[in-house]
Amino acid sequence: MKESETPIDGLDSFDRNVRLSTLRRLAADASAFPPCGENVNLHLHSFFSYNAAGYSPCHIAWRARQAGLYAAAICDFDVLDGMDEFAEAGLTVGLRTAVHLEALRTLGVTPAHRKSFAPVKNLLAIDAAE
Repeated sequence: MKESETPIDGLDSFDRNVRLSTLRRLAADASAFPPCGENVNLHLHSFFSYNAAGYSPCHIAWRARQAGLYAAAICDFDVLDGMDEFAEAGLTVGLRTAVHLEALRTLGVTPAHRKSFAPVKNLLAIDAAE
C-alpha cells in the first residue's frame, strides 16, 4: 500500500475484483460494523450512474453497513451495471440489498432533472429528433 492510500481506497478501484477483495479483507474484522438498526436507504447512486463521492457498489455497501443500516439499495440511472457487485457486497458485509434503476425513458425528463447530465441530455436530443 502506498503511503497516501488508506485501507478502503481499493473499494473504488476500476477493477471489480480489487473492489470485492478489498471489501472481503475489510469485512473480516467483525468489529468494523455496529449492530444493524431499523433504518434503510433505498435510493443510493453508485459510480455507474452519478455519485459525487465516486463510490462503487462495494463502497456503498461498506458505508451503509458501517452506518448500521438494515437494508440499502442502489438506484442508478438507466443501468444495472452495479447489480451483481452490490448483491455480493451485501452478502459479504451482512447487508440486505436491492437494486433498481431510474428509468428516464419510461417516465421522462422532469423539471427537477439536471439537463447537463449525459443521460438526460441524450434523452432530450432523442425526443427532439422524433
